[in-house]
Amino acid sequence: MKKTLALVLALAMVFALCACGSTTTTTTTTKSESSGTTTATATSAVSTTSTDPKDPSNQVNLLYQNLTSMVSDEAGRTFWYMVSDLDHNGRLEFVCAITEGSGNFTSANVFEVGSDYTTINQVSIKDSTEFLPEIICRSTDVLKDDAGYHYIFTDTNSDALNGGAGHYMTKGTVTLSNGAIDYQILASQDVSYMNGYTVYTTYDHNGNEVDPTDFSLDEEIEEVYPNATKSTVNFDWFSLSEATSPTRLYTSYKVFNGDATPTVQPAATATPAPTSTIKIIDVSNPVVTKDPTSESLTAGGSCSFVAQAIGYNTMKWQLIDTTGHIYDIAGYNPFPASLNIYGATGQTLTLSGVPQDMNGWQVQAVFTGDTETVKSTPATIYVSAAPTPVYVTISFYPDNGTTFYNNVNYVTVYSSNGADIHVEAIKGGDTGAYYSANISSGSSFPVQGVNGQNIPVYVYASCGNSQVNVTYYVDNTPVPPPTPEPTGTTKSGTVTDLNTDGGNYYVGINFDDGSCGRYDITNFVSNPPQPGQRVGCRFASDGITLTELWFQ
Repeated sequence: MKKTLALVLALAMVFALCACGSTTTTTTTTKSESSGTTTATATSAVSTTSTDPKDPSNQVNLLYQNLTSMVSDEAGRTFWYMVSDLDHNGRLEFVCAITEGSGNFTSANVFEVGSDYTTINQVSIKDSTEFLPEIICRSTDVLKDDAGYHYIFTDTNSDALNGGAGHYMTKGTVTLSNGAIDYQILASQDVSYMNGYTVYTTYDHNGNEVDPTDFSLDEEIEEVYPNATKSTVNFDWFSLSEATSPTRLYTSYKVFNGDATPTVQPAATATPAPTSTIKIIDVSNPVVTKDPTSESLTAGGSCSFVAQAIGYNTMKWQLIDTTGHIYDIAGYNPFPASLNIYGATGQTLTLSGVPQDMNGWQVQAVFTGDTETVKSTPATIYVSAAPTPVYVTISFYPDNGTTFYNNVNYVTVYSSNGADIHVEAIKGGDTGAYYSANISSGSSFPVQGVNGQNIPVYVYASCGNSQVNVTYYVDNTPVPPPTPEPTGTTKSGTVTDLNTDGGNYYVGINFDDGSCGRYDITNFVSNPPQPGQRVGCRFASDGITLTELWFQ
């Protein structure tokens, strides 16, 4: 393609130089790998009488002469192009953009004439891992304040909410400033479909949830850009096949600058990707600009398809079975027991609960204009069998209901097939798990108590399609100390007499503290002491009852 373009450029240059005596000659530039800028090497022309390099016509010459180093078309990817001055700094930009994929993603390369008006620099896009909103449109609103010019765009993507049945939209501003492009989100909205209802969830630029059906930007613009004035700007996008002379680039700039009327958008030689925000003027019959792409999923899953066209009045989606039979799904569901259909007349078709029997079926979009109806290229649905559910037995040691008396204890969990197990443990009265992890079969996890309390600990474990709930108890209530037995008293003294009447032993004792007494020692003394012997005596807590006697 680049060789063909170079030939066209050369022929255009020769014709321009021979036929236009008043044409200003400017230098062509080639890209420098080391600096990212371009340097002068050749000649080309757009009709102008000015020698000022700042003149827009001379800048267009410079862009055209560097066209081959800036265009982004490649195999399977066809871009749209326009010339603008987004930041109104007097230096023109060459914008290359494409919207593609089932998610409706827009990516772009932007080049700006350098401050010396002889070089071209590539503009950086902040947060380069993100995609831009859908900038390929015929016109949009622009806000102007002291910080610059802020262009309002909408970004619509297929969403994974509810199994992919829905989409996600943002509205925000694209701003070019100091050689970099930034995207400021002003509002966002999730749209999902659940049980036959459309559910909207809307957020402001701070991420706060607001009125779900209000997706206007009036309040957000007033808050983010309080001093801005609002106007409308037109864009004139063209395909690479149209860029056969600098004049096409100059016309695109004049439309942006308000000096020309937007032209009717022609179809590109390959499938371009303008978005649903494009409104084509005076096009009465459709041209498909994006075909749906094939999707693979497992039975029971979800998939989404996106198709776009220009110049149509209505659209609908059709299913094609493996025998070639066509179903208009706007009013008919071939699998009513399982299949859910969303967006049958919109640009994004979402199918959920897709059965195994739909393997090999196709979807196609049908666009109807004033006099013609066209169809997109069909996309195929590849449905693989859902995996067989795996049921696993989960067991614990110690068993469910065990009471522990330590503050931290450990429980071991097992799976019957040796697979990892997800475990969560929650103390009674708490709102969240103090332990949550995936652990291998045979591993232990802590069961924690609370000092001074007897609490249950709830454990949830899952593995495969199995879930088990068990409860343990941790008793850390204080145990009252035992009541001590009253201690008796001991005395020492001298035996004064011994009486053995009736086989019992009675002794009289004079104690060292001056007291005395007579005691029956028959039950605990087999060899009684004799008068004059020294003895020790232990008394019960009453201080009277003798419980023990021994010789000293």
